[in-house]
Amino acid sequence: MGAFQIEFASLHFPRQNVDDESFLLLSAKSSFLLRALHLTFQEKLTAAVDAKQTAELLHESIFCCCLPEGMAMLRCKADAFTRAADLDGFLIPNTSLRTAWMISRWKLLFVCAAGWEKHGIVRLSPAEIEQIAMTLRVSRQRQARLMEMSQKMLASPVPFSFAVTDHPLGQIPVCFSEQSGSAALADTKSGIPFSAEAAMHLSSKLGEHDPAYKTLRLCKSSKKAYLSLRLKEPDADRTALREEVSAYPDDLWYFTVQVTASRWFTRLLSLQQCEQLTRGSVDFSEICEVSDAFLCDARNFAKSLADASHAQAPAPDKPRGGLLRSLFRK
Repeated sequence: MGAFQIEFASLHFPRQNVDDESFLLLSAKSSFLLRALHLTFQEKLTAAVDAKQTAELLHESIFCCCLPEGMAMLRCKADAFTRAADLDGFLIPNTSLRTAWMISRWKLLFVCAAGWEKHGIVRLSPAEIEQIAMTLRVSRQRQARLMEMSQKMLASPVPFSFAVTDHPLGQIPVCFSEQSGSAALADTKSGIPFSAEAAMHLSSKLGEHDPAYKTLRLCKSSKKAYLSLRLKEPDADRTALREEVSAYPDDLWYFTVQVTASRWFTRLLSLQQCEQLTRGSVDFSEICEVSDAFLCDARNFAKSLADASHAQAPAPDKPRGGLLRSLFRK
């Protein structure tokens, strides 16, 4: 064994119980982001008209995400016959990431591409990492793509997010740059940008954190359509709503969720967030924080409606006829 050991926290999607220790290293938001990747690929393969073609685009793709907890690297295994898309790989926690990037940088990519079948927390020496990396057997075309990315890894002093895939990047919920390895993606603390289209599609998945709010949606509309929607609310203030949207461009983004059988709770995103989404992406952690705050406000609103309804309900009839009669009524 060498002097150094690098920690690998095994990650497998669909999630397996044997990897619980690994998932404990991830925040709920980071875990959701990786799960969103898996769900997206699974849904695409399930709904594909040509499952074989979709599987060929996804199979053996590599996705690397720099998260607040470290660097996650996952390999997609897509099967057209079963229409199943699995993601297997690992998280290198921040405690090991600096050493891993300095010593084994490009070999980490080859280790993931070779297929990660280990479970739980694994510690490997640089020599063991190299031994696994050298077992990689892929097609000549795939090998060329991996070599190109390994050169970018060697040129970068810090980890960055990237994808090595034939699948269109615009249809993937994480905004991997076409020029993966650029300085724009080099800061591990900047978070992962979320594409606008994916944010709309996957915002419903945020409701999984609270089953009572599965109707949560992130929507886009014109200013006129948004005002028309909000003015239908019983307590709508036309003047206040018009003032709220006055500084916004025509394209608006807002969260909405059903709080009762007949009421929806709707709130506009900030001007900056609307502009970011209109340009094409918004930071993943930021959209999660906004959704959390929105759901908190929605809960409070639902509670206020329930309290008001309870206060207006007629009081139950009081028993008549004195003490004896009230006892017999029980």
